[in-house]
Amino acid sequence: MEHTTVKSSLKTILKIVSESPSKILGVKTVEYNMPKLNMDGTPTGEYGNKVFTNNIYDPKIISDKEFINRGIEAANDAKLKTSDGVLSREWTGVDGKEITWRGYHKGGEISSFFQNRLKIYEERYVCKENLD
Repeated sequence: MEHTTVKSSLKTILKIVSESPSKILGVKTVEYNMPKLNMDGTPTGEYGNKVFTNNIYDPKIISDKEFINRGIEAANDAKLKTSDGVLSREWTGVDGKEITWRGYHKGGEISSFFQNRLKIYEERYVCKENLD
């Protein structure tokens, strides 16, 4: 339910330019324009020309847990590839299904991760799970 509410409000705010499937079932790439804002931060009713690209996932097809686990697999892969065994601030790794992920690590925590150009804008996760 929370996903639907947030996703619906995003569709109201964003102007979707195109949608296409991703390598991961249940994930799609979305290109969109952001609304222009008044001085007080409210939308003007017009959209900017810049096209942003993000992907969203359908929690009915790929669960939050699976998505997070695959991102953590990729983070572990990235950590194993470093010479000092420490995850860098920006990292790239591969999950168990050979999908490349990118992510960010700060202060001992993974702050975000996504499959190639995949970012979750429906929800943001801060993963505090320890890496193996």
